[in-house]
Amino acid sequence: MTLHSYDILSETPDHLRGVYDIVHVRNFSFVIRDLEAERVIGNVLQLLKPGGYLQWAEVDALSYRIEKTSPGCKDDALKELMRLGRGADDRTTPHWVPEIPYYYQQAKLEEVESDVKDAPPYMAVAKHECNLIVPEMLARTTQNSALSERFSRLIPEAMEETHGGAYWAFTRLTVVGRKASG
Repeated sequence: MTLHSYDILSETPDHLRGVYDIVHVRNFSFVIRDLEAERVIGNVLQLLKPGGYLQWAEVDALSYRIEKTSPGCKDDALKELMRLGRGADDRTTPHWVPEIPYYYQQAKLEEVESDVKDAPPYMAVAKHECNLIVPEMLARTTQNSALSERFSRLIPEAMEETHGGAYWAFTRLTVVGRKASG
């Protein structure tokens, strides 16, 4: 096994072009911006051999919503963190994710299949807890000290609400397609 690293926003290095039978991409949704998506997908496709498969799995942040284990659960801090997060960085609301099948079609991939689903109930809270790192990251990286302070104050409240049965739920999208053979 060999590990290669390169900036996905730059040109694909020649030594990586057409090398792989399968490329799996995951969790780029909070990394690339809407205007970069088409270029990034094009760069990833250059990694594939003819006939190779691309599998892309992402969280659809536009589907984020709050669910509760019972109607009386508090969720004010979770709602406010969601609202603040969406305004803090445009990468927190990637509109390109639900468009991945469209990008595959534009790239003339064959046998394109999409799988869209929510987490099963037994995993929903665990997935939510993994996503609580996003407001922590935004609190550390924002240049706005007042916003950073608001994130930091809300995070412990959101944890309490989580323990009380409120959580962020979201849809996951996985898309597979095959590069033409010739």
